Amino acid sequence: MTAHHAPGPDASGGSTPADRTLTAEQHAEYERLRRAAGVRHRRLRGAGASVLLVLALVLAPLAVVAAWVQDTVSDTDRSVRGAGWPSTGGGSPGSSSGRAP
Repeated sequence: MTAHHAPGPDASGGSTPADRTLTAEQHAEYERLRRAAGVRHRRLRGAGASVLLVLALVLAPLAVVAAWVQDTVSDTDRSVRGAGWPSTGGGSPGSSSGRAP
């Protein structure tokens, strides 16, 4: 049966390596738990990355459309010029005076 030393503080402080000696059974349990924790964290990272990627793929086109709509809808002067309406004068489109014919 071989004794394993657990990682710990060096000789300058803390416990001595003799106090931290692991049996083969304890070392096997330590390695098993370490591998299990690694698998769990890897799955969690993968799931988190997938959620963030889907969120970005959904929100990016919406942001582009929102910017376009904001630019197009909020520019009322361009809308008036594009329709051929007079921007001043108070008349209705197509009439030269404020009176109905």
